[in-house]
Amino acid sequence: MSEIRLIVSTVVFAILLAVFEILFYGFGSLATVKGIVYVLLQTLAFFLLMLWIRRAGDDADSKED
Repeated sequence: MSEIRLIVSTVVFAILLAVFEILFYGFGSLATVKGIVYVLLQTLAFFLLMLWIRRAGDDADSKED
């Protein structure tokens, strides 16, 4: 179930980031390679951060005192 939440949150983040780009910089910002790469890199960074946080939580749960 947590994998589904991770995927959904990443997709929502990518959509919100694209909307932010369009609202503040215009549609032309996503029509360029630079704009597309920016959105993809930010989405990848978000995904990796969420994986790292989830793994840190799993490691903390599995350690014994």
